[in-house]
Amino acid sequence: MAKYKWTITGESGTHSVCLKHAYLSGSASVLVDESVIYQRPRRWLDHGFEHEFYIDGIICLVRLDIDEDNLFKFRCRLWTDGKLAEAA
Repeated sequence: MAKYKWTITGESGTHSVCLKHAYLSGSASVLVDESVIYQRPRRWLDHGFEHEFYIDGIICLVRLDIDEDNLFKFRCRLWTDGKLAEAA
């Protein structure tokens, strides 16, 4: 299972964002501060997904998609207020 992590600083402090993705089953979870906020069930054909959520009024968008250079790999990115966030 792949894990991607970021740290976001908001009005109430620092928050962790984590995406867990199972390559074989296609299931995925998005966690904020260790709490699941989105869970996608198994997918036999996994083309990725995107999920929008808010942390302290900050618009966040996590996106998992197939890597354009290698169709057998996935790429995960997080945007906060329209800016690409650096992975932790």
